[in-house]
Amino acid sequence: MGTRLAPRKRTATSPQVRPRVVAITGAHGRWGQHLVHALAASGQFERVVALDRKKEPGDLADADERVTYRHVDLAVPGSDARLADVLKREKVDVIVHGAYVQRPRHQEAQAHDLDVIGTMHVLSAATSAAVRKLVFMGSTMCYGAHPSNPNFLTEHAPLRGMPGFAFVQDKLEAETQVTRYCATRPEMTCTVLRLCPVLGPTLQNVWSLYLRGTAAPGVLGFDPLMQFLHPEDAVRAVRLAALEDHPGAFNIVGRGVLPLSTVLRMAGTIPVPMPRGIGRTLVGALWATQFSIIPPHLLDYLTYVYVADGEKAAQQMGFIPQYNTREAVLNLVGVSQQLAGAVTA
Repeated sequence: MGTRLAPRKRTATSPQVRPRVVAITGAHGRWGQHLVHALAASGQFERVVALDRKKEPGDLADADERVTYRHVDLAVPGSDARLADVLKREKVDVIVHGAYVQRPRHQEAQAHDLDVIGTMHVLSAATSAAVRKLVFMGSTMCYGAHPSNPNFLTEHAPLRGMPGFAFVQDKLEAETQVTRYCATRPEMTCTVLRLCPVLGPTLQNVWSLYLRGTAAPGVLGFDPLMQFLHPEDAVRAVRLAALEDHPGAFNIVGRGVLPLSTVLRMAGTIPVPMPRGIGRTLVGALWATQFSIIPPHLLDYLTYVYVADGEKAAQQMGFIPQYNTREAVLNLVGVSQQLAGAVTA
């Protein structure tokens, strides 16, 4: 990512009326809880409406007096009407859609219902409730890991995904829905944040689980550059998008990159490189028998680079990551107490 230290010019302006109420889907997950706590503690919103499929608020009940918890299961038929009712009653200005599957699941149909059908319900509810702004949390994995990828993928690069990898294809389909929807809603500000993998000591996503393993599969002869984001930077990006009007898609990435071999060494994980064909067969068999949390298609991301460029977010949003990839990995493994602390705004 070079040494880009400051934005040259922000091409979007803050809204005339500051958003008062922000709603967050997927609020009960560990990443969602980070986000709810951080946005409430920032003091920049009057209220934060936490939305999740779980019926009880759990720890969110005591998060902050500004937090209101509402039960909405986005995967259930008709949940768009339920969500629209909540958005209207709570007078929500901005909805942050962060309810998505964090790691590959063997129950692909259930994952599809949350990622794709759930997004469809959010868009329908946003229309019914006349929400002014939508912030969609996407993934740089949707670019796909391909041998023809450039060193740094900009937002103009096609989202090629990874055919056969349902975990990625569902997220690609969800973002495609959002893009088409926003093109027909000029009255709504739509922001897509394509986050590179976020690493945190309490997060349970595909990459944190991969790096926490005793041993990790790899592809013999390949050592791709990896890019990770610290949770504090991820929260700052979401907060910026919620507070200010920045329509369009933005790569949200940490500073710098590291070779996979270095990342594994820092994480204390033993690399197990295998020839590509043998590796896919073996990892596929372990995945099929549910002896492994690593699906065979993840090997593509351990072979080819899919590093994204964060220049647009720096110029237009004013988003400059405070942490680099190395610090994100240290945060995951808890080497630095300062970095491994609770996520703050």
